[in-house]
Amino acid sequence: TYLIRLNIKTTQTEYIYPYYSESSSNWVSYFGILPYHDSLIWIGGTKGTLLLYNYKSRKLVKSFSPEKNPDFLHGNVLALHLRANNQLWVGSMTDGIAVINTESGKIQYRFTDKDKGSSMYFVNSVKTIVEDHNGTIWVGTGNGLYRFIDSTTTFKGYFTHDGLPNNTIYGILEDKKNNLWLSTNKGISWFNPKEELFVNFDNNYGLQDNEFNTNAYFKDSTGFFCFGGIKGVTWFYPDKFNKDTINTKIQITGVAINNIPLKSSMLNLKKPLLISHKVHSIKISFAGLDYLNPYGIKYRYKINNENWLQIGNENTITLALSDYNINTITINASNTAGHWSRYTASMQFDLRKPFYYQFWFFAVLFLLMALLGIFLYYYRTYLLHKRQGLLKQEIKKATKDLLKTKLRLEKEIAHKEKVEQELRESNATKSKVFSIIGHDLINPFNALLGFSELLKENIDVAPKDELKSYANVMYHSSHTLFDMVQNILNWSRAQQNKIVSFPESIMLQGFIQLVFKAQNQHATSKNIQLLNNVPKNIEVYFDRNMLEIIFRNLVSNAIKFSNKNSTIEVNARMYHNKVTVEIKDEGIGMSRIKLDNLFNPGQNIKTKGTSNERGTGLGLLLVKEFIDRNKASIHVESKESHGTRFTLILKAGEYNGTS
Repeated sequence: TYLIRLNIKTTQTEYIYPYYSESSSNWVSYFGILPYHDSLIWIGGTKGTLLLYNYKSRKLVKSFSPEKNPDFLHGNVLALHLRANNQLWVGSMTDGIAVINTESGKIQYRFTDKDKGSSMYFVNSVKTIVEDHNGTIWVGTGNGLYRFIDSTTTFKGYFTHDGLPNNTIYGILEDKKNNLWLSTNKGISWFNPKEELFVNFDNNYGLQDNEFNTNAYFKDSTGFFCFGGIKGVTWFYPDKFNKDTINTKIQITGVAINNIPLKSSMLNLKKPLLISHKVHSIKISFAGLDYLNPYGIKYRYKINNENWLQIGNENTITLALSDYNINTITINASNTAGHWSRYTASMQFDLRKPFYYQFWFFAVLFLLMALLGIFLYYYRTYLLHKRQGLLKQEIKKATKDLLKTKLRLEKEIAHKEKVEQELRESNATKSKVFSIIGHDLINPFNALLGFSELLKENIDVAPKDELKSYANVMYHSSHTLFDMVQNILNWSRAQQNKIVSFPESIMLQGFIQLVFKAQNQHATSKNIQLLNNVPKNIEVYFDRNMLEIIFRNLVSNAIKFSNKNSTIEVNARMYHNKVTVEIKDEGIGMSRIKLDNLFNPGQNIKTKGTSNERGTGLGLLLVKEFIDRNKASIHVESKESHGTRFTLILKAGEYNGTS
């Protein structure tokens, strides 16, 4: 609730009460002090309290608090820093950072991780704010070190995975070489901002303890550093810190061949070590020369120029000589911060191979094989010349016979290929027809047999409504069976080229009306409205029977896959010498897979209708077959639950355009 002012020369103290309230609940504790101008100081306190106080006149000049400005900090103010551009940076223990213009008193920036739209990623626990020689703001928090980027008003964070010993930063001091020293919950860390390199020191290096405290740090005019912790104070001159301490030197201390150590007089690392082919293992011992904390050193090695292999704190390597490709072993060490040293230790080997791996052995072996090859070549040539005379005579005779046989075989092959092709096509047609008859006709027959049996047994006792329902099911089954058989016969005749196209001019409106009349019973059973929107004066030039089969199948399918109480429309329009006809429904539509395989004979895609109607799957194949035979075209647009539109482009009739 008060400040103590110490006169360094006289060592006298005086108590200053910048803010006082009769209510004990409004008493303010102070955590941060920052000199301003002359006798003015900024003071940070509890619950977002920030005061500008004149300690000579004992007057409060200006104050900030959440009660006066809801956008201000709500947590205890721990960190204060004044920039040259009149920006006062205020850090809170629980509510992030506020940047205030000291002249206008307005808040210029507000950084907190509670604002999801902010680029602030650190937790709200701000413990210290400093500015380096370049004018860069550094923020120490309970969750890492942050660099403020003025150009984008964003922060870049550094954490334990970047090299920090701990994410809690209590104090930040800059040395004369522009490096930062950080007090943390796990020792002191040296940080090079340019290289973004950390070197960490713990109590093994003589610190008071690994844990330090908030706002307990100081640098005097000579560059002397002090950091306060839970067990005292750690002080030192950072200029005496040698950067090379991060580069641990390493030395090979011993080599064992087949587990037998070599004498030091035999170990000359400047020359390759001669190794007999009888050696099966080499063991190399080494040590990192870090005398302050040797147990924190980690090692790695690589063979020749391959990738590094990590071996942790192990300071020996055992190599099994299964091959002879090991020429150089390079060993590297890291300091306790995990920084790999620029120094390495290397050892070269000269592995003596057995005689059957020597060059001269391969040369002699190659020469012997070459001589054997030459001998075999000349001997084979002699035999070939001997047989050549006999073969010429046989070839002349055989050539005449082959020419005769070739002509005869070509005729037989051509005849057989033609017969086989016809048989394949015939068998394929029969297989499809028999498959359809076996799988799709059985259901209508079952319905007819089942309900006719019920009708026979119950005709004298069943109510009239029940008998009527039996008759209705038998009618629909008969109608379905009739359509199936008709499609099967038409498709089978088309496959055998027994249907010939005889195109003629047809008045389309009346023709559609006849198709609707034939399908009216099916549509009425589902309360589906059939709309014929074809103009009276449109004629098409098409085979009448094929056109009737096309429209009957398309309208029947539209009814089959339409929901009850929906509408099916047939529209037509003229364009030059073509007639475009659309059959559009409001049914269940089709998926992209069904749409892509709609006219593919190899894909027997069958789907039950909205009232469980069944079909053979041949209707659309007939439609495509007859469309192609009359040199017309068909297109389909469909989307699941949004209906289907079939578009036919037909040749116009002779008298189109006259009413």
